[in-house]
Amino acid sequence: MKNLFSLLAFSFFSSSLFAQGIIERNYSHYIDQEDVTHVFVSGKLFDMAAVVTQNMEDEDVRELSDFASKIESFSLIKVPNQGKAEAEYKKGLNDINGDYEELIRMRDDGERFVVYVDEENDVVYEIVGLGIVDGEFIALSLVGEMDLNKISKFI
Repeated sequence: MKNLFSLLAFSFFSSSLFAQGIIERNYSHYIDQEDVTHVFVSGKLFDMAAVVTQNMEDEDVRELSDFASKIESFSLIKVPNQGKAEAEYKKGLNDINGDYEELIRMRDDGERFVVYVDEENDVVYEIVGLGIVDGEFIALSLVGEMDLNKISKFI
């Protein structure tokens, strides 16, 4: 019985770690600071979209709502200019280096923004955006199990 409990506890703990995005893993110390903008959208809101559209006859709408129901969370932080933007940006790049694939890199007059994806077998588990805009550090994370084959149907 003790082994069963340990196995269940480990399974719960490891799955909760997997569901965390880069903001929860690396930048959670900013979330409660008054001067930091934090936006969090739980998976429940995306689930509600699926419930609202379940009786619609349009197949595209149903597929889109099914896709949205697989999203676990969206999180964004914007840290005001505290002289830490460059260091936090580099820290974020180092933390995802090798585990994520780069999609987009933009740079213009000291401002930067990159988008990375954690994808395996045509399933995206996290989309990460990191940047320095107007001297402020910005990070965003979209976590879920997003099937690229379904995305291609919407485009």
